[in-house]
Amino acid sequence: MAINFRIQRHKRNNELHISLIGDFDGSSAMELLHALHAHAGNALKIYIHTGFISSMAPFGEEVFKKRFSFLWKSDNILVFTGRYRNRMVPEACN
Repeated sequence: MAINFRIQRHKRNNELHISLIGDFDGSSAMELLHALHAHAGNALKIYIHTGFISSMAPFGEEVFKKRFSFLWKSDNILVFTGRYRNRMVPEACN
């Protein structure tokens, strides 16, 4: 994981907000996938805020998209926000 990467979570009603902070690399992608899996049953709608990402490694983007499509088995609604939203959205969400 990038040394300065962290995830902040905030739950409000049936919504979970996940803010990604720092550099996003392959390990960061795996941490995000783990957080999504762990909290999928706790919210109907999950917002992934990318506005606090300092830099996004192409490998992190690739790991997230490929593993997401393989691992995600939930009916949650995912909403990506922020400057990296278009790079983060996996094909399974289109």
